[in-house]
Amino acid sequence: MTPRLYFILPVYNESKSIYDLLEEINTFSQETAYPVHVFPINDASVDDSKDWIEKARQTFKKIHITPLTHKTNKGLHGALNTGIHHIASLIQETDYVVTMDGDNTHNPFLVTTMIQKHKEGADLVLSSRYCEQSVISGVSFFRLFLSFGARVLYRLFWHFKGVKDYTCLFRSHKGSLLKQFLTDQPPPYLTQQGFACTTEFLAKLMRHAPLTVEVPIILRYGKKVGASNVRIMKTILTSLKILVKKIK
Repeated sequence: MTPRLYFILPVYNESKSIYDLLEEINTFSQETAYPVHVFPINDASVDDSKDWIEKARQTFKKIHITPLTHKTNKGLHGALNTGIHHIASLIQETDYVVTMDGDNTHNPFLVTTMIQKHKEGADLVLSSRYCEQSVISGVSFFRLFLSFGARVLYRLFWHFKGVKDYTCLFRSHKGSLLKQFLTDQPPPYLTQQGFACTTEFLAKLMRHAPLTVEVPIILRYGKKVGASNVRIMKTILTSLKILVKKIK
């Protein structure tokens, strides 16, 4: 059976950004031999994100778009839980599962490089802001400073082999690794609030000793249409709590 490529895209008040991202994924799909299935999870957005997702579903026929909707806001971890739960019965060991932000700041064409790394033996491929060839545009100095500080702390406390970027959501998972995760971790898969859940997810994946590599990222923050949804201080406090206690 031909491997399939799944995208899990958390969406909260992203407006046209999610449409633009789905358009790029549709274009990318023409350059890959794998069937592409996309699951945008609308986390009770109060803007027009739902309309843009539906427009994309009707417009982009080269990819299979399955919108998932929350009636109440469940946060990033809730959106990821919904996406993971939905594909749990679908994925095979040879498939690939990509998680990305839904705001069009990540370039889906990088997935080609990620899949190549999988073919070379990697179980988990992380896009990293700390690779030599990474390009970051439109991000404030304050955010860069916080990201660097988080990296230093996480490496000091955990130091996962092959990992420099602990918080970027743009990752590709081999189906076999995600199936191991699903066997080991009953719902709810993730419990930490905000972007801290991305590190929680990584920590739980690391229990299975995956071969992990990083690839340079092109972070295009200037392409984001809506305002940022990140509550910085809350994210910092939650991240610090994760550092000083064992992830369960």
